Amino acid sequence: MANIELCHECGTVVYPVPWKTVKNLAKLVPTAAENKKWYACLNKNCSVAYCSSDAAISINDLQVPLWYKDSGKDVPICYCSKITRDEIKKAVAKGAFTIKDVQEITGKNITGKCLTENPLGKCCKNVFMRTIKEAQESIKLEKKEPKINKKLKILFLCTGNSCRSQMAEGWAKYLKSDCVEPYSAGVEVHGLNQYAVKVMAEAGVDISKHKSKHLNELKDIQFDWVITVCDSANESCPVFPGDVKRFHVSFDDPPKLAKNAKSEEEAISYYRRVRDEIRAFIEKLPQNLYAIK
Repeated sequence: MANIELCHECGTVVYPVPWKTVKNLAKLVPTAAENKKWYACLNKNCSVAYCSSDAAISINDLQVPLWYKDSGKDVPICYCSKITRDEIKKAVAKGAFTIKDVQEITGKNITGKCLTENPLGKCCKNVFMRTIKEAQESIKLEKKEPKINKKLKILFLCTGNSCRSQMAEGWAKYLKSDCVEPYSAGVEVHGLNQYAVKVMAEAGVDISKHKSKHLNELKDIQFDWVITVCDSANESCPVFPGDVKRFHVSFDDPPKLAKNAKSEEEAISYYRRVRDEIRAFIEKLPQNLYAIK
């Protein structure tokens, strides 16, 4: 089992950050802070920005807003260049495909000071490219896809509601709360997988309060769509009453892949890969559901 650190205010999984990052971004730091291990709380509903074993720094005590807690258009995605989410979308609308394209269009250059400027103390390349892709997809859908006027109730179903369906529900809440009301369940109950919790937290999504549910617990909800995310659930998926549509997308089973891993890092790499694959699918909801032939 992974050694998982928790925020002592909200109880969710936290992400390790370098002391130099905390020191640079905090207005004030607690006494003897340099000798402690520091973590970032990624729960967007928690007021804690950073915490150690016995201290916490509030988001109000930082010099910058946090991209993983604040989804505002003026929040930086690249902190060392101060390029914002809105600037990236506008650059993409003008034809940007790469980070270099965005730099040229915005006239802002990356300084490489990620360790001290980025709130997570690491290179922002991945989240930068992810934001570019999100902007491309958003612009594409705005131009070509019909608008859906109601929130769709979507059930993500897998065998034990332990890992893949939990990730899908978490991503849908995080990325698509404006148009999707997501749920997850299993044809069995296996308990919430803590590696799934850990890798989702790494991506800024907190699913630590989720619980593993049996399909019968949601029997009174009238779903618009049931999405099976593993082959076993697809084969054993029951018939739902009413006008419920079905969609199947198969993702690899991380616990099964990790079973013979030679190290914890190798094991968790499978969870990260499947996490990112599920995100890519969720990003295209709900339009991809209507592409069924």
